[in-house]
Amino acid sequence: AKRILASHGYRCYDETNLDARLLSVLDIVAALCSVRHQQEVKTEYPPYWRGQVSQGKDPQRHFDKTIDLDDPYQHQGVFQIYFYRFSEYLAAFTKKTESNNAWMAYQLSRFDAYIRILQVSDINGIVASAHHFDEFCMQEAMNIADTYTASVM
Repeated sequence: AKRILASHGYRCYDETNLDARLLSVLDIVAALCSVRHQQEVKTEYPPYWRGQVSQGKDPQRHFDKTIDLDDPYQHQGVFQIYFYRFSEYLAAFTKKTESNNAWMAYQLSRFDAYIRILQVSDINGIVASAHHFDEFCMQEAMNIADTYTASVM
């Protein structure tokens, strides 16, 4: 659970100091729930990247073996199993499940868009498309923020 919390601190607060006091009790409980959920459900995930030999199907084994607390950038497939489950528990505890579900749907849509961009066979097309897509996402985020601000006032 400490590994999840270290990454949470880095991702949400840009903090790499493991002694920094920025986590709540709910953060800690959510991280413990994420790990305990994996122990109970035993989600299988065989991490793989080109040229690698099999690491087995147990994400916990890979998580314990390769995650470095001083390195906030981890093997994303295994990390996401734990971190997104942590986010789900935290959202449930803080009654923000709907918001978390919307964020996850947005993330999945974004990943899908990047997959389609990377399927372009031209490096210049990939760069231009990725740049255009990022600008589009920023503009839409600003539109949503403006709409929200107008509805609150």
